[in-house]
Amino acid sequence: MKKKIILTMLSMILIVALCQNTVAFAVDSIGNITEEEIVVNNVYNKLHFYLNEEQYYTIDSYAELVDATDYAIYHASEYAILSENSRGSEISTYQITVEFDSGFMDTEYYKALMAERETITTIDGVRDFRSRLNSFSKTYHTQLIQNNMNMLNAVDYESASPVGYSPFVILDTEVENVTASSLLSLARNNQVMNISISGEEEITPIEDVEETETIASTAATASDPNTWEQALRDINAYNIVTNGTYTGEGIRIGILEGGGVCNIQNAGLIDKDIHPRPGQDTSTHATMVTSIVTQIAPDATYYVGKRMSGEGLDWFIENDCDVVNHSSYIPHNDDEYGFQYRYDIDAVFDYQIYAHCIAYVKSAGNNTTGDHTVTSPGYAFNAITVGGVKTDASGNLVHHSNSSYVSFYPIVKPNIVAKFKIMDIPYYVNDEGTSEGGGTSVAAAQVTGCIALFLEYSPDYSLFPEMILSLITANANKPFDYISGTPLFGNFDEKMGAGVINLESMIANSDQCVVFTHSGISPGFELGEQNIYMFQNFDLQVALAWLVSTDGTITQYSVDDVTTTYLTNYDLFIYDALGNIVAQSNLTYSNVEIIRFTAPSSGMYRISIIQGVGVNPDDYLDYVALSFRVLN
Repeated sequence: MKKKIILTMLSMILIVALCQNTVAFAVDSIGNITEEEIVVNNVYNKLHFYLNEEQYYTIDSYAELVDATDYAIYHASEYAILSENSRGSEISTYQITVEFDSGFMDTEYYKALMAERETITTIDGVRDFRSRLNSFSKTYHTQLIQNNMNMLNAVDYESASPVGYSPFVILDTEVENVTASSLLSLARNNQVMNISISGEEEITPIEDVEETETIASTAATASDPNTWEQALRDINAYNIVTNGTYTGEGIRIGILEGGGVCNIQNAGLIDKDIHPRPGQDTSTHATMVTSIVTQIAPDATYYVGKRMSGEGLDWFIENDCDVVNHSSYIPHNDDEYGFQYRYDIDAVFDYQIYAHCIAYVKSAGNNTTGDHTVTSPGYAFNAITVGGVKTDASGNLVHHSNSSYVSFYPIVKPNIVAKFKIMDIPYYVNDEGTSEGGGTSVAAAQVTGCIALFLEYSPDYSLFPEMILSLITANANKPFDYISGTPLFGNFDEKMGAGVINLESMIANSDQCVVFTHSGISPGFELGEQNIYMFQNFDLQVALAWLVSTDGTITQYSVDDVTTTYLTNYDLFIYDALGNIVAQSNLTYSNVEIIRFTAPSSGMYRISIIQGVGVNPDDYLDYVALSFRVLN
């Protein structure tokens, strides 16, 4: 079992008040914003235009707001409705996504539940906990939206669609009704935290799975590096899967798709416990992804569904899922600027992951057009974003050139990698009549299956996505072409994050994970430490992870174009016996830190967690997970 250290215990409160007060600024003459509104409430910085102009992603002044709205109206004919069948058509409607200040994490009942999750060690306990948490969340957020609907009247909209289990609501409005005066009036409400304007969003049915290095679609041979067996060996899951050591029993897995649901009559799926979302068509892509996950975790319960417009993880939260695989993506209006963290997409997933303690695995995207940017919501800080590797001519695992990554924005994505291509997926046949599958969709499915097996082994991790992220990072294997040490990415590789997931190592080191809690009000404060004796030339791999909250009351906004969403930043240090710093990781735009360290001499070493900057209030707790493994 894992070890946990709780520095602050919360009392259980059984009666919860759901009333929300909606306080708004009186709107003066347009553009006449007081200094207090700019500095304290960051009125302009609440506005984000996700069109083709990066300069409008965050608004800094009234003049820029006027330019952005003029641009949105004038250039509407250039934006395509983002579905494959409609690409190139003129947009007549914009979506305005509004995030309210939820206060959900500040309720006494939620705090009590977070303390209670420390005591849950069985999957039955997880089921009961999720049922209560999700029921409370559904009631709370429904009431929250109802209480704040009157604020939306500042905008001339046609329809409003709340995003379930979250403080987000999506307004459909005619292009000509997107005006600076209406948006500014809405932004000046205290309860409004973010306003995002974008073209109509549709899920792209599947990701392109072609490869730059073409591999013939022929039957796999025993020596083929892309066999199912080799893929399992690459992620160190072969023995566990083939021996049936763990099968995912008791775990609920969500398969979030873009094109539809899996064909449950498929030979490999017909005997599985699969619940397709009602009323949706089947797709080959969903069948492929589900087939991969079910071959790794055959006894799990599955919920497979296409994301409907304006949703996040709503349907999967409704069904109490423990981990959700998302192997499609939500396209941006212009892929050229696809690297940007978005408050209408990534923030929704960040919020739902955090609030509902649910692990979320997202494919990084496929670089088939020369653009290697990660696809949203793969930029969600709390997502486990998965890239792909291949086996080169020398038998080494290396980055697959079609696997997307971040190179020009200081955030670590992907977090982890797995095999990009598999030639003989068991019981699966694609539209070309082969069993071949490729893309980061395939890689993400492998990671999801591994997480399910791990959660069966250690159910007490099921309610701690931060622990899963930390453990996966600390136990990842470096690919052959792994490069670390760059200023932006620290000990992560730019293209492959921490490296290849290693299931056996995760299980073997599951007790080497410690959870600390902290209110985060003292920059420079040492949150915790871990002492380890190291022999000379032994390797230590240690990772730190915590979840990012997008709850408006504790979101840090910036007055420039770099808008940060995390509440508190933590850094990782290793000291030798003399108190000297011998290794460190202090990334700014990441909620995951990793150190790979070789001991220069035998002796005691101290791992230390130091809070960087933080703005959260005294009564708010961060849960910070530290994991490590020692290699000789």
